[in-house]
Amino acid sequence: MILVGGDHVVRGVTAQARAWLPELRDAGVSDWLFSPQWAAVALASETLPALDTQPGARPMVCVPAAHAGRWVALQAQPLEGGGSGDVAVVVQAATGELLLPAFAAWYGLTPRERCIVGHLQAGLAQKQIAHRLGLSRYTISDHLKAVFLKTQTCSRDELMAILCGG
Repeated sequence: MILVGGDHVVRGVTAQARAWLPELRDAGVSDWLFSPQWAAVALASETLPALDTQPGARPMVCVPAAHAGRWVALQAQPLEGGGSGDVAVVVQAATGELLLPAFAAWYGLTPRERCIVGHLQAGLAQKQIAHRLGLSRYTISDHLKAVFLKTQTCSRDELMAILCGG
């Protein structure tokens, strides 16, 4: 966790957050992101305005698993108490539902493809997905082929391993 004050000055970095920094650097992420000061300030500055329009919104950045073999998420959330404007930025492995929006955007998945991948994450078979969405199994199969092509995966298992950290 990275603690950022209301003045956007980093007040502290936990040992666990500091341990993530080399992975981000080795993954080829730009300098602003692996520097705790800039990552925290960027997320902190986005958090407060988002809360005015969408209570519960927590801005997040997901960094692809280029080197570390796992996706990394930076997520900001304001701390309660006194309106100080302090923000905690959590650095963690990004998997599952946390990762799906960033994963879909990164690979250019369509909303329908993202929906299907979400159903796959929930453990549904193609036939069940087709039934839930009112589509044929062949249409689901075509969407999955497009997802595999975009993500350079060859199977459902490989795709889920990327998304679920398996």
